[in-house]
Amino acid sequence: MTYSHRLRRLKRALFCGLVRRYPKLSGLLPAVVPVNVQRVCRNGHSELVIFLPGIGDVIEDFELNGFIDALSNSARPADIVVADLHFGYYLRHSALERLREDVIEPAKRQGYETISLAGISLGGLGALLYTMEYPKDVQRLMLLAPYVGQTDLVNEIGDAGGVAAWNPGEVSADEYPRKLWLWLKQCASVESALPEIYLGYGDRDCFARGNALLSRLIPKRNVFTVRGTHEWRTWKHLWQMFVERRDAGNI
Repeated sequence: MTYSHRLRRLKRALFCGLVRRYPKLSGLLPAVVPVNVQRVCRNGHSELVIFLPGIGDVIEDFELNGFIDALSNSARPADIVVADLHFGYYLRHSALERLREDVIEPAKRQGYETISLAGISLGGLGALLYTMEYPKDVQRLMLLAPYVGQTDLVNEIGDAGGVAAWNPGEVSADEYPRKLWLWLKQCASVESALPEIYLGYGDRDCFARGNALLSRLIPKRNVFTVRGTHEWRTWKHLWQMFVERRDAGNI
């Protein structure tokens, strides 16, 4: 990890913290158009994996933590794009638009047979929201400790006995996590309505309860849990498990 990378991570985390507390400071996180991307293409594979970062992450993190090498050097490599869809895009409600226009639509025109979204934390929420809005664009989701709503929403669903028994009430257009869970509830009531989802999280992760609720909607073979918290060390372990399962032909 270089000094410049550490500095960018520190600034991103600091600015995200400030903007979450003081939204009027959103200018600290400019949402450039088109979104910045890092492309890793290996011989024109039929699958494209799009990595979506967490709230304090920068575009180099997937490479520096071995995610790109693990997939590129596996028995089933894929072309890779890392999209720098940081918190500023979510704050402006433009994350899905930029992902579609700047990354996924061009990929579809290039003829990829499979488009997969691999999202960590906030990026996991983005992957789910995108699939909710554009279900035909994405064939597979690989989610690592996705953020699926504030604690009160997660507790509300958990206390109801799970999403099937949960009564969401009236949901406004800007309540994105609640809209997401309503969509998941509707999908769960229809066989095969959900996309192909793989979920991994640490047992001590701050989002573990919400992830456990999500795991009930996914085949058990697609859920990976390890001892760990909300950090890259845990996610690296889980990603390696994903890649090994993929090499075995089960993803």
